[in-house]
Amino acid sequence: MDDQFQYFPWVNINAEDDTKLMHDRYEVYVNDDYIGNKTLIAQNEQIEDLNRFLNEQGLYEFSSDFEGDHVSIVSDTQADRIKEALHIHLQNS
Repeated sequence: MDDQFQYFPWVNINAEDDTKLMHDRYEVYVNDDYIGNKTLIAQNEQIEDLNRFLNEQGLYEFSSDFEGDHVSIVSDTQADRIKEALHIHLQNS
């Protein structure tokens, strides 16, 4: 079947394979425990929005580090609440 297009070099019979959308995807960790993946879909969405999300949940006692495709959040006092909030958030986003 592929032979029928051999004289038409501009025809890509596998075009659906090339239309995959590319999104930034980050692995999220809290105190070195893997929580899930955060995929940025909207153009104005930034990985730093996770900090704002946690603040909106009343969680402020943490530090975050964004390196490559990893997000590392560290908290001595609110780790369990942060893990729970992020787990739910990552499943719904």
